[in-house]
Amino acid sequence: MNNRERTIRAFIGVVKFFIDERQDCLVKPKVHARRISQDPLENYNSKQRGKLGANKHPDLAQPLQSNVNMHLQSKLALRGSKRRNTRGRRQ
Repeated sequence: MNNRERTIRAFIGVVKFFIDERQDCLVKPKVHARRISQDPLENYNSKQRGKLGANKHPDLAQPLQSNVNMHLQSKLALRGSKRRNTRGRRQ
């Protein structure tokens, strides 16, 4: 299967998922292909590749551990960002 076929099959799967999720709604579901973005997924995969380094064939535990590490880093970054620009202010 080439990349084009994979993309088409994935898009069909996404459309089926959206339609199944909205089946109980009174309004007929619509899916606009231009509104579906893969940017978050591509960003995540890029981070995973960066964390795994030169290992082209990781076992299952390595990406899972990398995922846990990225989640913890994002949580710590969010916690720290709430405290910015508050020095010297009284609340």
